Amino acid sequence: MAFKELYPDSFWAVEIPFENTSTSSHSNHLDALIYIDGTLYLIEAKRDYATQEQLDLIRKDLTRIKSAELAKAIRDMWKRDVYDNPLGEVNEVIGVLLADTWQNSNRKAWESGSYKGEPQDWLPAHRAKIGLGIYAQGSKTPYTLLVAHTDNLTKTLDIIRGNSGE
Repeated sequence: MAFKELYPDSFWAVEIPFENTSTSSHSNHLDALIYIDGTLYLIEAKRDYATQEQLDLIRKDLTRIKSAELAKAIRDMWKRDVYDNPLGEVNEVIGVLLADTWQNSNRKAWESGSYKGEPQDWLPAHRAKIGLGIYAQGSKTPYTLLVAHTDNLTKTLDIIRGNSGE
């Protein structure tokens, strides 16, 4: 709601369901989306987990963001008359990954793109970590927001626009 107040011409939604083709149920969802100035941001967020689990969950989030099923659900949702932003105005689709952590190992893996000597090549190149100035009792590692975004997801954009034959 705060985002909408700052950018009144934007559109946002949370908990966007989409069909999981393996189960034919709507058990999958996207955490949020924001549409502003021709760009559709697909957002997934994670809380703090042990590093390997955190990376595995974030990787699944990125797969979800890039899925054809999600793009089809957004296309179908956006066709409804209740939305006032026509699909023709979407020029770019960007995936956004957010994660918070107290753990230094999560911060290091995010920054380096490697964990226990294993490259995490799937991580978007555009990523940063932001210390939030809050520390757990006795901790030297600040509570940190991990942020990343993809390049334009052109396959997703094509599906949303209806240009992919889907």
